[in-house]
Amino acid sequence: MLARRLKIPAIVLLLPVGFLAGVATKDVQPDNLLGELYQPFVSVAVGIILFDAGLKLSFGEVAPGVRKVVARLIAGGVVVTWVGVTATVALLFDDMDKQAALLVGAILVVSGPTVVLPLLAFIRPTRNVRSLLKWEGTLVDPIGALLGVLVFQGVSSGGGWRPGEMLVSLGVGVLVAAIAAPLLLLLLREVQSSSPRMVVPTTLMVVVAAVVGADLLNDDSGLTTATLMGIAIGNQRRLMISAALFEFGETLVQLLIGGKRSSRRSPTRCCSRAATTSTPSSPPSCAATSATGTSIE
Repeated sequence: MLARRLKIPAIVLLLPVGFLAGVATKDVQPDNLLGELYQPFVSVAVGIILFDAGLKLSFGEVAPGVRKVVARLIAGGVVVTWVGVTATVALLFDDMDKQAALLVGAILVVSGPTVVLPLLAFIRPTRNVRSLLKWEGTLVDPIGALLGVLVFQGVSSGGGWRPGEMLVSLGVGVLVAAIAAPLLLLLLREVQSSSPRMVVPTTLMVVVAAVVGADLLNDDSGLTTATLMGIAIGNQRRLMISAALFEFGETLVQLLIGGKRSSRRSPTRCCSRAATTSTPSSPPSCAATSATGTSIE
C-alpha cells in the first residue's frame, strides 16, 4: 500500500525492510520462529512464486529473434555473471576464502521474477524487452538455485564440480512437471465447471504436492517443476484459466515475497565473516543458508 502511494515498486521497500528485520533485530529470526520448517517453507514459497511467474509467460508474445536472445542469456549469461561476480567479490574482499567467493558468485546469478516483474510493471519497457526480461528472469531462477546448491556441495565436500547432478535435478523436475501439469489441467477442467471457487485451492494443492514430491526425489528439483507447470498451464489452449487464479496468485506472491525478504540475510557479510575462520578442508558453514535462502531471488 505504501509503495503504491509512493508510486514505486514494492520490492524497493521490501528489500531494506527485510534486511533490517533479519539482520538488525533479534525478534525476526526465521530459524527460531519456524525451526526445521524454515527451509521447507522457503522451498514451497519459491515454488508457488515460480509457478505464478510461469503462468504469465506466453510463447505468443516472444518474437523468434527474442527467443534466441533468451536462450543465449540463459546459456551464456549465467556463466558470465558467475565468473564476473566471483572475480569482483574476490577483489573487494581480500580476506574472503576463494571458495566462498565462488559460492557467492553462483548465488547471485539469479535475477528472479520477484525482482524483475515488479520493476517491469513500473518501468513499462517495449514489448520485446519486457518479454525478454520476463522469460530470462523466470527461467534463470531454478537454474541458479541448482547451481548454488551444486557449488555449495562441491565446496563443502571437496569433491569438485559435478555437472551430472545438475542434469539429474533438471531431469527429475521435467519428469514430475510432465505428470503434474496434465493432472492439474484435468482437475481444473472439472473444478471450473462444477465448483469455480475451488480453482485456487485445487491449484495450490497440486503445485505444492508436485514441488514437495520433486524435492523428495531429488533436492531442489521442485523449482524446475513449478516453473514448467506454470508455463504449461499458461500456454495450453484446451481450457480458459479462471481470472481468479491470476488475481489470487498475485496477492499470494506479494505476501510470500514480503515474508521471504524479512528473513533475508547478507551472504557476503556472512561468508566473509566465516571465511576468516575457515580452512581449505572446512569451508564456511554459512554457505548452506546462503545457497538455499538467497538463490531464490
